[in-house]
Amino acid sequence: MKKWFVGLLGISLVIQVKLGFAEPAIFTPVNRAAVISPDYTDLVIPPNIAPLNFIIREEGDQFQVVFHAGEETVTVKSRNGKMRFPEKKWRSFLQNHIGETYQVDVYVRRHHVWNKFQSFQNTISKHPIDETLVYRLINPAYHIWTKMGIYQRNLTSFDEKAIITNDGLKSMCLNCHSFHANDPATMLLHLRAAPATELLIADRGEFKTINTITKFNVSPAAYRCWHPNGQYIAFSVNKVSQFFHSFGENRDVYDLKSDLLLYDVRENLISSNPAIADPAEMETYPMWTPDGMTLFFCSAPQQDFSDESAVPYDRIKYSLKKIDFNPQDKSWGQCETVIDAEAVNLSVTHPSISPDGRFLLFCMSSYGNFSIYKQDSDLYLMDLTSAQYAPLAINSERTDSYHSWSSNSRWFVFSTKRDNGILARPYFAFISPDGRVSKAFIMPQKDPSFYDTFLLTFNVPELVLSQVPYNPRQFARAARQKRTNAQLDKTIQVTLEEGERDVTPWQASPQ
Repeated sequence: MKKWFVGLLGISLVIQVKLGFAEPAIFTPVNRAAVISPDYTDLVIPPNIAPLNFIIREEGDQFQVVFHAGEETVTVKSRNGKMRFPEKKWRSFLQNHIGETYQVDVYVRRHHVWNKFQSFQNTISKHPIDETLVYRLINPAYHIWTKMGIYQRNLTSFDEKAIITNDGLKSMCLNCHSFHANDPATMLLHLRAAPATELLIADRGEFKTINTITKFNVSPAAYRCWHPNGQYIAFSVNKVSQFFHSFGENRDVYDLKSDLLLYDVRENLISSNPAIADPAEMETYPMWTPDGMTLFFCSAPQQDFSDESAVPYDRIKYSLKKIDFNPQDKSWGQCETVIDAEAVNLSVTHPSISPDGRFLLFCMSSYGNFSIYKQDSDLYLMDLTSAQYAPLAINSERTDSYHSWSSNSRWFVFSTKRDNGILARPYFAFISPDGRVSKAFIMPQKDPSFYDTFLLTFNVPELVLSQVPYNPRQFARAARQKRTNAQLDKTIQVTLEEGERDVTPWQASPQ
């Protein structure tokens, strides 16, 4: 490389000659980084991610970026600042440099003068991310719903397609999609309102709809987690109340009551235990350890909601608890508090354990259990080998909430409203084996200005290994088929108060 420094008309220029590089020969260095959107700088990225297309938000009439890795150089040019990397060339570039760091040089021409901004670097991880992200698209602010759907996006490209929409389902609500061990062929979701409230399970091409309401739980199954053996699903059953604030994030939610139950998929049987369905507690958000021997969950003391003029919604704080479980006979141990909400004066939600069993990712906010509506919701990471935890450095000043893991435990996705405070977007982050989390980045789009005008929110992002093999027509047929009523385990004896549908108390025979 040769450089000449030349003074011309009072402007400091650099003439740079690089054989084979299509870079401007004469340019003015700028002592700052270019403003680009999305922010794809200083990242660790998967080796199979789609092109990180971005916009250079600087004034100019021509734009050019040059990617350098080893001896390979790739140049992208644009007249409007939108830098779109050809997919095949991008894929080849990443594969050629797995485990390496590449540099990006940014040039902008204005008034016939090229300016070179400070370069940035990204590292290509050796660890791929699961191929597909599944999410629900909904309106960001709503009182009622009319149209929604659950979609899947191929993260190695820009292909998106619907898994199920409510177009032909009388506009019913679709929510709480979940997968067994990141397996796209074994999944469940909930169908709310007409024609029925039901659980829909798809397993290896077989579909079934389940009515999960029993004498024990008068509310249908809600928040869920598949047991690693695939036979059981831990559910919460929640009696929910929604209300609205007069300013700021106006929506809010609290539970009037909630319990946990266990659904045996093979036996179509619902069971529970006083330790996870205590009338004095409100249990929710179950999460199994990868070995299936322990259930983590969130729990808050039952509140008195009799005075509607003074609902204690902002005093409800959830602790993190865990309990041993024997999958052979479905017996339970004793509850243990992992994080005491009263001690930390925060509320724990959405515990999620990495597939290798090393880390627990969760949210904490000022109160309640609906973190997506809490601007102060942050992500925390616990090392399960030491039980030590701390907030993540990637947290923003706005909502950071629901999250899920890639199957190799090296990536996670989370919902965040960091960009505008209203719309939840999926961001990804790399986590090293020792728990160091790299800078987060938004899901790339073919058009880098996509997020400027897309006004739907991404809800419940879930990573799965490959494309979900079902389509909206299959799910619509399954939703209309005759549903099966779940059976209540005979060891549970239920007493109903006169005129009420809430269960109080309940008893279980010794396991």
